[in-house]
Amino acid sequence: MTESAKEYGMALFDLAKEKGMTDAYADSLKIVSEVLKSNPDYLDVISSPRLTSRERISSAEAVFGGLVHEDVMACLALLCAKCRIRWFDSCLDEYMRLYDDLHRISVARIKSSVPLTEDEKEEIRAKLEKQKGHRVVTECSVDPSVIGGIVLEIDGVMLDGSLRNSLREAKEVMADE
Repeated sequence: MTESAKEYGMALFDLAKEKGMTDAYADSLKIVSEVLKSNPDYLDVISSPRLTSRERISSAEAVFGGLVHEDVMACLALLCAKCRIRWFDSCLDEYMRLYDDLHRISVARIKSSVPLTEDEKEEIRAKLEKQKGHRVVTECSVDPSVIGGIVLEIDGVMLDGSLRNSLREAKEVMADE
């Protein structure tokens, strides 16, 4: 994440906090993210230096105007005007990091070798919430290199309960003997 992209996210969050609109801005930012991810060709259009600044902004307004909060639209217009719309994901990441800090939400990123069932996800989330004492949101992904068990990252701490890690630790113990 570039420092400048981080500053855009921080500035937007500060404005949202000042106006008491952190939830509304977060919802708007998620809408923009979904549209940009599902339409990568559109991202190419509104980031093209071949278009004038006004054309890039007009295109963004045509798609997002009325869908997102006006301040989020103004931020998008600024990113489009300066040909920095590709920084959007980094801006969103910073905004959401600040949002989660404000609302005491931890994000647990869980990797497993096979998809977790809804019951397994819920059990992990509930245990983490009990341990942390606040809300935890889980983001699960499948990573075949995990080889069994899970790898969990939350609040900057990595917990590796994978078979691969257990085998590595056993190998280290045997090497020390």
